[in-house]
Amino acid sequence: MKTTKRIIIGLLAALTVLSASLATATAANELYGESRLSTVSSSNEGFVNAAGDTSTGGVGIALGYELGMVDQIALRPLLMYDVQGFDGWRFDGDLRTRWGRQQLMVGADVGYDIFTWLRPMARLAMGDSHQSLTFTAGGQDYRDTAHGMSGLVAGGLEASIGRSPMGTDPISRLSLGANMLFGYTFQTEAHFDEMTSVDAPEEPTDEDPWRRATYDADTIQASGFAFSFGVSLRYRF
Repeated sequence: MKTTKRIIIGLLAALTVLSASLATATAANELYGESRLSTVSSSNEGFVNAAGDTSTGGVGIALGYELGMVDQIALRPLLMYDVQGFDGWRFDGDLRTRWGRQQLMVGADVGYDIFTWLRPMARLAMGDSHQSLTFTAGGQDYRDTAHGMSGLVAGGLEASIGRSPMGTDPISRLSLGANMLFGYTFQTEAHFDEMTSVDAPEEPTDEDPWRRATYDADTIQASGFAFSFGVSLRYRF
């Protein structure tokens, strides 16, 4: 966990230095905000066994600062937060499984403006993830959590409405956008080998003297094909 935090801080510092060094070369800088829907498809055995499927959905947000560089090339450092998960029943309703993942990543978009309103782009990101897995069986909940690292490599297209370098009033500086990205998301293994009862006390008491056994749900590695559709709002300086 400490190593992951150091990596995130280092990436943020590097992006800050890069942004400052490129500021004098920018044609137009923009504040950037994005919300998106995403799916992740994984063939990992632990993921499929828990989910009962190969894919799951999620939502996310991103904040960034776009640097309009020379020759229509744009660099956009990003801070990203994503949530994915599933909630379903297995074995004819005898077992309920709930899995969730929260990702906090830093990254960057790199794009080339074919037109003012259209650009191919690539997105790279890396950061920390927190996962949880809960099994419900026989009226008892068993839960475990895990920390790890996540990464994303994706590419696609971004389109904009109302994006123009000519406007000077505040309204004309605003523009809307949308993007579609396809790629691969990487996730370190999450070990859920000590799932404990949610209802049991940490230590036996007179009212509840029985210790609960732990449950080994093995590992989940939710790496695989990733797709996202995002909408964005920009403000140009």
